[in-house]
Amino acid sequence: GLTYQLSTGIRRKFTKGSGNRGINTAAGLEEGGIGSTTRGEEKNNVIENILSYTRNFGVHNIFATAAYTYEENEGVADNLEGYKFPNDFITYYSMAQAGLLLPDYTYVRTVLNSQMLRANYSYNSRYLLTLTGRRDGYSGFGAKEKWGLFPSVALGWNLSEEDFFPWTDVVNKLKLRVSYGINGNQAVGAYETISRYKQSNIVALGNSLSGYVPSKIGMDDLGWESSKTFNIGLDYGLANNRIDGDINVFNTNTYDLLLNRTISLVNGLTSITQNIGKTKNTGVEFSINSRNIVSNDFKWSTGFNMAYIRNQIVSLYGMKDKNGKEVDDLANSWFIGKPIRSNYSF
Repeated sequence: GLTYQLSTGIRRKFTKGSGNRGINTAAGLEEGGIGSTTRGEEKNNVIENILSYTRNFGVHNIFATAAYTYEENEGVADNLEGYKFPNDFITYYSMAQAGLLLPDYTYVRTVLNSQMLRANYSYNSRYLLTLTGRRDGYSGFGAKEKWGLFPSVALGWNLSEEDFFPWTDVVNKLKLRVSYGINGNQAVGAYETISRYKQSNIVALGNSLSGYVPSKIGMDDLGWESSKTFNIGLDYGLANNRIDGDINVFNTNTYDLLLNRTISLVNGLTSITQNIGKTKNTGVEFSINSRNIVSNDFKWSTGFNMAYIRNQIVSLYGMKDKNGKEVDDLANSWFIGKPIRSNYSF
């Protein structure tokens, strides 16, 4: 019952671009001609190792999975812009003759490591248990917060498999399930934790002078955004699965959100990325599908689903006013107890 699977994927994307705006265009006439060239390469490498084990012991069934994955993304690009060309005859091919050249170079690399253990247990195909543990590491986070641990547990009861179930001639599937777990999100760029500068050149007395201004304030404690979700669900199938669907009721609490917080311009920037705040999402989902006609020549099926979701901000920065009430963030239109995207205006 032991199997091993190795999956790998390699993607390469090469880009080559060029452009020219001569003096017969508004921008080209103002700048004495504009030319640009770009060369780029994007790489994506994925390696997945999956180890599985399954075994039956009478009415007991065990299915276990262990996985280790590695994903690397890398991108590099060279860009060159030229201004003030002596003529328009050979466009951007005469880049060396431009009066002003502005080179630019871009490089970005991220690595995501994931480790997973999952165990499924089934008793007589009626009572189900799933335990899962994930450990993920992302290179874009701070040195102390690169790794996150995300466990979950799920229980299932195939009620329609019980001997006492009375409607087996109509209901062929009725499964009740409940689950609780934590999920992670790493939706930030490669270098959000590193303080950086950006180029800000000027022209003085006819000379191009290089200069730099702050573009990012680094936060070495930036880490994973996490969501705790509790879900109760019901799967059903009627008339030999001619009609099936599910119902879900869920509650998700997200904390350590990855948000751009507004700060005073006295710092040289107007925002920083931090793990701040808490949000809450509650909702109900319902779906029903039907196979109305099934034949060799003609098939007709229908599907319907509906969801109601309510989200609200539970906490932001923890700052409170003199009355002990947490302070809203007017600059970002974030209000405690209100949806994340609220219409706020005069």
